[in-house]
Amino acid sequence: MVDGRRSRAPGGRVRPRLRRGAVRWLSRPSRPPDGDDRPHLHRRPDGHAAERPGDRPVGLVAGDDALAAEVEDWLPWAERVVVKEGFGTSAAASLHPARARDLVRAGAARAVQRARAGELRRLEVGPPVVIEVDYRRALEADFAAVVPNAERLNDRTVRHAGPDPVTAYRGFLAGVRLAATVE
Repeated sequence: MVDGRRSRAPGGRVRPRLRRGAVRWLSRPSRPPDGDDRPHLHRRPDGHAAERPGDRPVGLVAGDDALAAEVEDWLPWAERVVVKEGFGTSAAASLHPARARDLVRAGAARAVQRARAGELRRLEVGPPVVIEVDYRRALEADFAAVVPNAERLNDRTVRHAGPDPVTAYRGFLAGVRLAATVE
């Protein structure tokens, strides 16, 4: 959830700042097919079997209240642990680390029990995967729109689409990094 606003990172580098709602995932997850829901393997160059990205089921998501609400539709089977409550773009009320650790451990234990019971699923996102970003300034969108497969929707909005989540995310990430170079 990057909006193109920038802050100075250590060493003077510019980095995107986070804001809720600035990035919209337009693709919705599709449900796993009925029947065999085990991870499918493909071969690495050395001939050994390797799992594809996304072949692991998601059992636990830990973070702030906004993350828990956001992933509820995408991962209804996953345990959600809220360890902080966000207030705006730069403030949060966090639990004491010991309390947060206890909650995450308890959530992880529940996730493991659910995995053993076969209740967890992989997140399946059907094509096309679309990510839209609203930048603060049109010049930032100008820079982000030069990424291959990027589509300029209006003066501040750029759409990144791809046949799979990794391709769409790479386009999004390249656009955000280019936009962050705008002074």
